[in-house]
Amino acid sequence: MSPNESRPEEFPRAARKAFAGAVTSVAESPRCVCCRRPLSDPVSVSRGFGRVCFGRVRLDQHAAMVAVVRQRIDQLSMTVDVMDADQLESVNSALAHLLDALGVIA
Repeated sequence: MSPNESRPEEFPRAARKAFAGAVTSVAESPRCVCCRRPLSDPVSVSRGFGRVCFGRVRLDQHAAMVAVVRQRIDQLSMTVDVMDADQLESVNSALAHLLDALGVIA
């Protein structure tokens, strides 16, 4: 048997041996969805994000929500001039309750 003929037999065995634990270790160590670093903290594992990446995601979500709220406030301010008395009273009451709930002094 030549050396080339014996290699195909030995390579798969060696490869299986070398990678046998790799599949298990990847399955046992969850990774961050963003950066793919291993996660060990139970809270991070449940979120799927490490602490730093989760902070970035939360900042992005906050910025998006701020933009939506600003847009809605702009829409409301553009329609105030054409509201009738009942609509104005409803908006005034809703805004007073909202400001009170947020702890903002009106």
